Amino acid sequence: MLGRFKRHIDHGIETESVELKEFPPLPEEDRLLEDVIKDIIAMANTGKQGFILFGVADERNRKKGHEPVPGCNRVKPDDQVEREMNDKLRWYSDPPVQVRYSTHDWKGRTVGVLAVPRSGHRPHMVARNGTYCLRRGEYPVRRGTVADVLSPEEIRDLSRVEEKEGVILLNFSHPFTQEQIRELEERIGRFVEFVCPDGRIDEAAAVLLAELHGRMGHFPAIVRRKPSTETSVTVYAVAEVIDLAQVRDRARRHRGHVVNQ
Repeated sequence: MLGRFKRHIDHGIETESVELKEFPPLPEEDRLLEDVIKDIIAMANTGKQGFILFGVADERNRKKGHEPVPGCNRVKPDDQVEREMNDKLRWYSDPPVQVRYSTHDWKGRTVGVLAVPRSGHRPHMVARNGTYCLRRGEYPVRRGTVADVLSPEEIRDLSRVEEKEGVILLNFSHPFTQEQIRELEERIGRFVEFVCPDGRIDEAAAVLLAELHGRMGHFPAIVRRKPSTETSVTVYAVAEVIDLAQVRDRARRHRGHVVNQ
């Protein structure tokens, strides 16, 4: 899981989709907690999946002498942290943002990963005033590595976006780019809420498909990508969406025609 964040953890690098925090996800200081909530809402308003890593210092604080990866104490179980954070987001965001949280080991230290989904319900507003940085009626958004506020024009544009049913994209290959995700959404007419996991796990693909079939009662659809011929450099695009359930049903209809030699 943390492999995709290696350069962020090793060098304290932040991006539009990755934020680093030295403290735990539910800090006792109200100022820090409000800062986390505002960052979550801002990430949700970008239209991209975002992550906040807890227990990791950013580059600026490392230059001040802070420990690069202090880690965060696992005082509460992950599911309890996730539940409490989502309770706070239901109170402070409208429509509510929902997140996922998990902890992982990094060279003997605990790093918390809070995943903020790509939201199909933008724009998200700060629903209540806080004491420090939360202002009711504001629409935070992340631009680069800082939190900004959506302009009235941007709010109107987002309000016109048609809401679609969300799906989770399980990725067994190279990470999906934002362009590939948008192309896939156009093809299936749905909104990709999460990409999970985002990395190569080919050896687990068959096992996971069997698990999904057992739980869902049918196979999911899969996405095939291919090199695009429209560019001089190798760029992959969505080639087709294959419904495995339909493939299985066709095979069942034709298996009576198979002749054993």
